[in-house]
Formats: sequence, structure tokens, C-alpha cells
Amino acid sequence: MTCVSGSSNADYYAFGTDAGLITVLDLSIDFKLWDKNIGGSINGLEFNGDAKYLVAGSSNRKLVLANVESGEEFWRTSAFGEINDLSTSYRGQNIIVGTNSGLALYYENQLDNQAPMVA
Repeated sequence: MTCVSGSSNADYYAFGTDAGLITVLDLSIDFKLWDKNIGGSINGLEFNGDAKYLVAGSSNRKLVLANVESGEEFWRTSAFGEINDLSTSYRGQNIIVGTNSGLALYYENQLDNQAPMVA
């Protein structure tokens, strides 16, 4: 394993490998939900705040935003350098990516267009 991430609701967990495989687990049903191979080495994984989406980045410059329950890709793009790590805002609309060439900020307006969250 090269990286791991846990969601805020304690049901979903994800891990990545040096072979480019992302695996998402749902502990509420003791079940692996899905695997996805994006190549390279997975160097960053993070769930958005309500655990509906997972963003993953790899050393082969691939950045993927996927639905947590189905694994369906919302989008896939190539960063301008090898991805070393990443982080998201709570809703997930702002994705900061650290590459070997510098920082990149991605904005996903569909995740920003959500009802307000009450604490």
C-alpha cells in the first residue's frame, strides 16, 4: 500500500498501491465496493466531507474523481506533473494537488452546488 484514507462517516475506507490500484471498502457491510486501476503509483486519496466522492492521484499524472459507492468516474484528467499528494475542501469542490512540478488547484462546480451543511 502506498496511501490510505478514511471517510468522515467511518464506513468508507480506501487504499492505493504502487501498481496503480485503488480499492474502496464499505465496513458497514464488510464488503469491498470496487477496485480501479489508474496506473502509476497511487500517491494521494481523499474523500469529500460527506463521503460521496473520492479523489485519487498517481505518479503517472492521472487525477480521478469517482463516486464512492459505484466507482463511476465523475472525471479523469492529467496533471502537469507526477502527483505526490492531494487534499480537498470539505465539499470536495476545491482539490489541491502537489506534483513534482508544483501545486495545482482544481475546481469542480458540481460539488460546490450542494445544499448548505449544518454543523
